[in-house]
Amino acid sequence: MSGHFTHAFDIAVDHPCFAGHFPGFPVLPAVAQFSLLTEALSILHHGQTCVITSIPVAKFLCPIRPGTTVTVELRPGEANSAEFALHCSNTVATKGKLTFTMIAA
Repeated sequence: MSGHFTHAFDIAVDHPCFAGHFPGFPVLPAVAQFSLLTEALSILHHGQTCVITSIPVAKFLCPIRPGTTVTVELRPGEANSAEFALHCSNTVATKGKLTFTMIAA
């Protein structure tokens, strides 16, 4: 697969992942960001279940706050790999590389 794929996610102000992360300055935890990547991979692969197997590179450049629209960008590579970026208001919040596998239905 070549080119790139994007999908936007609206992050609810009251999403449970913000509870305690962090009091007074809530930010989207890395695990929730990786969940968005998994969901975007599944959409890219027409609903097939995808599981991230490794994230050898991840850079967290700015916090993702409640009520934000996050656009996930995937640039597929070879052998179930991809470069990714999570954008908020035209700013790259997180970027890196991942590998994944698809689970047969």
